[in-house]
Amino acid sequence: MHIGEKIKFLREKEELSQRKLAKSMYVSRQTVSRWENGFSLPESESVILLAKTFGYPIEWFLKDAYGVDYLISTRSDKLNESTEIPAALNVSEQSGKQPRSVLKKLFHPLHK
Repeated sequence: MHIGEKIKFLREKEELSQRKLAKSMYVSRQTVSRWENGFSLPESESVILLAKTFGYPIEWFLKDAYGVDYLISTRSDKLNESTEIPAALNVSEQSGKQPRSVLKKLFHPLHK
């Protein structure tokens, strides 16, 4: 399950329209649609905001291995304010790569 599928799953589960989610994420409805359809990837700040919005761990959004079963078993009612950003999001600092290219490698279902 790639990140776009996860976003769509959570959005529909919470009965949110793309427009309502987009407004809470400070992006356009088209941006949410592109995320869900795998045409683009959310920036690291958006991933963090998605985790806080839906009350799920950041790691669930970042790793393809975590599916719906993991989601159900680990949901937290409130994310701890001290939730750390996974090391994967700090790769750009170490490698000198732009965050977008690092996130593409992490999230894109066709990227190898």
